[in-house]
Amino acid sequence: GGRRAVAMNATVQLKLKRLQALRHDESGILQSLHDLPDAEHLALAPQEDRRALRQAIEARSLAVSDTFGATLRDLVDRARAAREDARAVEAGLSDTARRLEAVMSTSRLVVDQAGQAAEALEANAERARSIAAFLDRFELPEADKRLLQGAPAPGPGGAPSGSAGAADARSGDIDAV
Repeated sequence: GGRRAVAMNATVQLKLKRLQALRHDESGILQSLHDLPDAEHLALAPQEDRRALRQAIEARSLAVSDTFGATLRDLVDRARAAREDARAVEAGLSDTARRLEAVMSTSRLVVDQAGQAAEALEANAERARSIAAFLDRFELPEADKRLLQGAPAPGPGGAPSGSAGAADARSGDIDAV
C-alpha cells in the first residue's frame, strides 16, 4: 500500500510542477490538468487487477486462437473431402468415357454388320429375281422348275421322287430327245 501512495504522490507532484512551469502557457496547463486524472487512475490500479486483466486478455487470445485453429482444421477437412470428391468424379467420368468408347465401337461394328447383311439380302433378292426371270422365259416342266429351285421333283402320281429309277427315267427322256 505504501509504494502505491508514493507512486501516486510522485505523479501528482510531477504534474503540479508542470503546471507551475507552464503558468504562462494556458494550453499546456489545460493539457496537464486533463492528463492528471489519467495518471491517478493508472497509479491507483492494484497489481491484482493488472494480473486479472492480463489473464483475461490471454484467455481471450487463447479462445480466439482455438476458434481460429478449429475453423482452419474444419476448412482443411472440407478441402480434403472436396478433393476426394473431385477425384471420385474424375474416376467416374473416365470410366464412363471408356464405356462410351466401347459402346461406340460396338455400335460401329453392329452398323457395319447390318450393312453387310443388307447387302447380302439385296444380292440374294437379286439372284432370286434373276432365277425367277430365267424360269419365266424358258418353258420348263413344273418338275424341272422345282428341281432348279431346290425343291424335290414330284415322282409319278405327283409324289416327290426319291428313287434312282425316277432319275434314270428322266435321264432317258433327255437322251431320247
